[in-house]
Amino acid sequence: MLKKLFMVSAFAVLFAVPAHAAKTAYFSAVNDLPMMQGMVELPADTVIFDKPAGRIVEFSARTAEPQGAILQFYHESLPPLGWKPVKKGLFVRAHEKLKIDFGRQMDETLVNFALTPND
Repeated sequence: MLKKLFMVSAFAVLFAVPAHAAKTAYFSAVNDLPMMQGMVELPADTVIFDKPAGRIVEFSARTAEPQGAILQFYHESLPPLGWKPVKKGLFVRAHEKLKIDFGRQMDETLVNFALTPND
């Protein structure tokens, strides 16, 4: 009986991990930048430029989450991806910087991202 319970528990854990991992979405403009759960990307707001010094990508999303929760998500999720926090809403990685700004639209938070060369 104990062995059967262990087997059922093991299968539940094995199948739960990939299901959780599959929930992570990434922005289409920057495919290694995670999108917080509940965010909706706004593709019409995306602007991409390539230049010799690096890429410039501006994109945005909307969410019902408050600014504090959004900043907490990115301050926790970006360092494992190589981003170092510089200050609130500003991160650097290699030769790029990522700036996160906020706005409001009706009852939602607009999240504006700007990825630029780290001059």
